[in-house]
Amino acid sequence: MSSDELDFAHFENHLFSRDHNAAEVTEFLLWVVANSSSRTRKLPKGRLLFRAQRGYLMRADDEGEIEIPDAFLPERMKPLRDSSSEGRVNPKGKACLYLATDSNTALAEVRPWRGAHISLGLFKVTRDCALIDFSMDKVRSVDLMLRKEPASTAERALAVWGISRTLLQSH
Repeated sequence: MSSDELDFAHFENHLFSRDHNAAEVTEFLLWVVANSSSRTRKLPKGRLLFRAQRGYLMRADDEGEIEIPDAFLPERMKPLRDSSSEGRVNPKGKACLYLATDSNTALAEVRPWRGAHISLGLFKVTRDCALIDFSMDKVRSVDLMLRKEPASTAERALAVWGISRTLLQSH
């Protein structure tokens, strides 16, 4: 897909409608991969990542006298294949593992209320992974969607990477 044909808003609409199998989505993602070399980063083997979930389990204290709240067991910190809830990307019933690079981000992602019990899981990357880093720039697609005038082809291409309005206007 060339940048002339790129339509981020169309791609985004497919994601929000949960139409992940559409040919346009596949074509768009292939374009992203083909044009991502300057944004590829390595996630090294051994890197620690975090996942938080609201909830806990009860276990007996060391003397076996009373039950106390404790974090979920490791197998529960993985997505549940048969009963996963809807997330930002995944529809209900399709498991998706969301991880954060620091514990505070993982905890904030579950939006806990004051006094909530949260289980925090620690995951270790088992092999080197290549990632496309979309965090290098500020989110931009919403700016394009909120404008009255249609976005240009160049603006839509930049929105894929989240180029901020300041960067766009300075070039």
